[in-house]
Amino acid sequence: LNLYIPMAAVLAMTFGLCLQGAARNRVGLCLQGVARKRVRLLLLLLLLLAAQFLMLVYNPLQYIPTAADVKAGDALVKKIEALPEKVYIPSHPYLADRQGRKTYTHILPLYDILMLSRDGTATEVERGALEAFRGAVEKREFDCIILDNVNRMGSLLTDIEQHYQFKEYVFDDPNVFWTFAGARRRPEAVYVPKEDKSGER
Repeated sequence: LNLYIPMAAVLAMTFGLCLQGAARNRVGLCLQGVARKRVRLLLLLLLLLAAQFLMLVYNPLQYIPTAADVKAGDALVKKIEALPEKVYIPSHPYLADRQGRKTYTHILPLYDILMLSRDGTATEVERGALEAFRGAVEKREFDCIILDNVNRMGSLLTDIEQHYQFKEYVFDDPNVFWTFAGARRRPEAVYVPKEDKSGER
């Protein structure tokens, strides 16, 4: 979907330039008493354009986090502060970054590489990035992993659960800290390294 954004921007700018040129031309013709039907058509197009903008009207106040959301977010930051140094938050690396911690690969590029790998179109660099992720998980290099939407992670969750185990949920309240737009998500599950039979990670 994001690939269409540049095309939409170009079409919007082109439409505006064409509309301006058409308006100047048609108004001149109208003043001369000709092409009145075309002028009416131009006015209709302008009304349709205005209607599109009216369809985009919304109340921004409904996207402001509630007091409960803010409280839950503050509690999440404190929870992360209390965790060991190497915390991997694949869907929200900024949460680690804002505390001066090292950040790691966002989960979306990993999903993209997985799809390319299945199609056989992934490059050597992309395959290497995926293997680096799996290698870090296998070696239990992260002291803790905080995941979103666990039931939608597919094979990435399988990779993680081979070497990490669920410890706790991030939030006690099921109604706080959800996104207001786009996919419904929030940090949900805390995973910690499994111990082998010798008691070592």
